[in-house]
Amino acid sequence: MTGERVAGGLDHRTPVAYCFGALWIPDSGGSVLESVENLLKATERTTIATGVLNLWMHDPAQVAAAYAELREAHADRFLLGIGVSHAAVVDASLEPGRYRKPLAAMRTYLDDLDAAPAQVPSDHRVLAAIGPKMLALSAERAGGRIPI
Repeated sequence: MTGERVAGGLDHRTPVAYCFGALWIPDSGGSVLESVENLLKATERTTIATGVLNLWMHDPAQVAAAYAELREAHADRFLLGIGVSHAAVVDASLEPGRYRKPLAAMRTYLDDLDAAPAQVPSDHRVLAAIGPKMLALSAERAGGRIPI
């Protein structure tokens, strides 16, 4: 660790970096994976997780490639949380009518992650799930769920 200050001034010498077993980073449509990388660089033991990555805003092949790079550099400290968000958020952020069939969209996204050259292992991803069908999908295709 070089002591370089990243992620808004947090570095490995900052006491907060030692206080948490995990930090969950929300995705508001920006470069969430860059934020994850900065936090991984700024910490030594903390797990950094997306809570949650909005599947409508990120290409699964690019996410899988970024995951592979982060895992190579930081071992198993990155957990990929994936969610479908809400129609109002997606339609306002991207294009009206884009949000449809969230369960099918999640299945397709997971299929695309699994088909990517650099895959994200199912036990290294969690799904935002509260309904029974998404809960069942998280049990089948992920290492767990985020109850949001």
